[in-house]
Amino acid sequence: MNWEDYGIAEDRGVNNTTIKMVEEKLQIKFPPLYLDLVTFCKEPMPEFANFAYDNEETAISEFFEFSPDVRPYTVAWYARPNAIQGLPKNILPIARDAGDYLICFNYNTPNYEICIYDSTERVLKHVADNFDEFVRLWHE
Repeated sequence: MNWEDYGIAEDRGVNNTTIKMVEEKLQIKFPPLYLDLVTFCKEPMPEFANFAYDNEETAISEFFEFSPDVRPYTVAWYARPNAIQGLPKNILPIARDAGDYLICFNYNTPNYEICIYDSTERVLKHVADNFDEFVRLWHE
């Protein structure tokens, strides 16, 4: 995947050791394309990542830093129990949109569907069946 096509600047900082640490800490095996993204850029902020879901349109503002450190705006921070009030179990925020909705992996599904979580309404909406399909939705 050429992440630069989406306006993502290369900023390598995630390596196999970091991936192993995060996956062991969170007890999650991340999808290969997501790992490709975070190894290309540890905190991706795509310029071209608008996408449609549930008759709505939004855009990714930023992906959370892929780090085992439990500090704000890392995937490990969002994986803490009760980190986000009302977030269902096995839903992991990996990014946010311009309206502060959380873009998440749903680990309750076999292919780790992508969903969007509105923390105000406490509503989870389906976006894509997996991360590959999610990336294919991105446009200007």
